[in-house]
Amino acid sequence: MGVFSSSSSSTSSSTTTSASSSSSSSSSSKQRLLSKGLQKALQQQQQQQQQQQQQQQQQQQQQQQQQQQQQQQQQQQQQIHLSAVGLQQQQQQEQQQQQQQQQQQQQQQQQQQQQQQQQ
Repeated sequence: MGVFSSSSSSTSSSTTTSASSSSSSSSSSKQRLLSKGLQKALQQQQQQQQQQQQQQQQQQQQQQQQQQQQQQQQQQQQQIHLSAVGLQQQQQQEQQQQQQQQQQQQQQQQQQQQQQQQQ
């Protein structure tokens, strides 16, 4: 009787150890799943952040292009203004030359009149 009772107690202890080992294996698998899920979530966040950074860079490039276009437009307007001013100056110079020629002609006419009067 004493031998039989001792053997039964040993079997019960072995069943408890097997149960604890199975619970530990299930918890480790849960941890693996959780870690995989966290890794995926982190990767997705990183990808989203990278995409946002790329979009911001594209927006900055577009803004720079717009600024360059505005600068080019301003330069063109300045060139048009300068060319218009240049044309006005040319016209003024031509008018002054014409006036000078008219004055010279008047002086020549006056000189001719004086010569005629002297004669």
